[in-house]
Amino acid sequence: MKITDKIKFSLRLKFILVVGGLVLFIGSLFFFIGFSSLHRSVLSLTIKKNYALVKSFASSVENLINLHNELELDDQSSLIGKEEGVIAAYVLDSNNMYVTHSDFNKLGKQRPVYKVLKKQDSKRPFSEVVDENGRKIWLFSFPVFNIMTACVELSPHVVRKVLTSFLFKFSIIFSLVLIVSLMLAFLTANELVKPVKQLTEGVKIVSSGNFDYKLSFKRTDEIGVLADSFNRMTVAIKENQELKLQQERIKNELEIASQIQQKLLPSVSPIKIENYKIEHIYSPAKTIGGDYYDFFITENDYLDFVLCDVSGKGIPAAIVMSMLKTIFDTLSGRKNITPAETLCVANILLRKNIKSQVFATALYGRVDIKNNNITFAMAGSEKILLIDRSNNAITMIKSQGFPLGLMEDSLFRNEIKEENISIKQGMSFCAYTDGLTDVCNSEGVFFGEEGIENFFKTVNNSDVLKKLMNVTVEFRGSAKQEDDISVILITRE
Repeated sequence: MKITDKIKFSLRLKFILVVGGLVLFIGSLFFFIGFSSLHRSVLSLTIKKNYALVKSFASSVENLINLHNELELDDQSSLIGKEEGVIAAYVLDSNNMYVTHSDFNKLGKQRPVYKVLKKQDSKRPFSEVVDENGRKIWLFSFPVFNIMTACVELSPHVVRKVLTSFLFKFSIIFSLVLIVSLMLAFLTANELVKPVKQLTEGVKIVSSGNFDYKLSFKRTDEIGVLADSFNRMTVAIKENQELKLQQERIKNELEIASQIQQKLLPSVSPIKIENYKIEHIYSPAKTIGGDYYDFFITENDYLDFVLCDVSGKGIPAAIVMSMLKTIFDTLSGRKNITPAETLCVANILLRKNIKSQVFATALYGRVDIKNNNITFAMAGSEKILLIDRSNNAITMIKSQGFPLGLMEDSLFRNEIKEENISIKQGMSFCAYTDGLTDVCNSEGVFFGEEGIENFFKTVNNSDVLKKLMNVTVEFRGSAKQEDDISVILITRE
């Protein structure tokens, strides 16, 4: 049912009959009391408008430069300079030289030094300065490619002009209406004050936390509709409060789950074994992630390690990650079971306990500390990097085999291969999940295998993985991390 269907005798009609005198009389008081508030409102609108103007100006300049259309830069600045209140619009280079200016005579010249009265900050998107002619101006600026600055100079008098014009027109109209409304205000005052007081009292009760309070107006006009809306609002507020509490509980549970998951991974300190340095790092994309890795020191000078990446993110991936830890905790450290066989058994156990749509890429390896070689098998994991610092050579070993949980045992066994490589002194073995190659910046460019290879060609042996994370963060810039990142680095010292 439409609101108008409920209204039998509208307040609009009542105000037409009595001209709403009391409301306009109170409005006359607010006219004087609210002058400063109105000034702030006009000021805020003017600032927002011109800040949007300089941002649009900067964006247009970037587009024209990208299109190699520098000829239209002057037309663009000239167009901005014609906006109301704008003194000048221009772009400065890093040497404070005018790249373009709404005044063509200033092109190629250096902008004079302005005296800054108030600097731009997060609350004031403009600087208040005094130019070379002693005029006080507002300077709106916005970066262009981080090497240039688009600027719009605005006269503060434009706010006063708009405000004065508005108040003058409003005063004339209001004065005429007020004279008529004062004669009829008393007739409607009693009709309006009583329900307004009840509404005000209802607001106080609800604001105290009693969301079950309801207004009971037996009216068919706008006040009755307002009371009905108020009652529905209190129900919505109560539901939102309950939803907020539920979200807080979920957030707390996720934080606890994240803490538990962090404890499932090895401690952040490097693992030290004779003649080897074992480094590892983990960076989840969300509160909880789906990457898993671990190390298992066994007897007879062996070190087993595993690296997995579960498909998907969030809680489902974290549950599968926990299952994988249980599986590999059970299977690891057994010399009579090869890395390839370990992955085959893990595939059987994972398929038995999860749906077919869920899978996990995996790498399982064994370091023979005594003979200095690594035996490993790959189940759909990312490429392995062998870094030989004696000649600065990097070799990539391509993944073979299906991910865990996708294929039946026979098909999985047919595809998986086991490899053995010798680790010379100074050589490093690096394994990572696809979150590292999939790091993407705001322009859609991926870090990729090339980024990883270039990094290891230039970095030294101290804090390698911390430096790698710093490089990916710098490469990503303002873009979000979309996937978990895990890296294992085994170096023979």
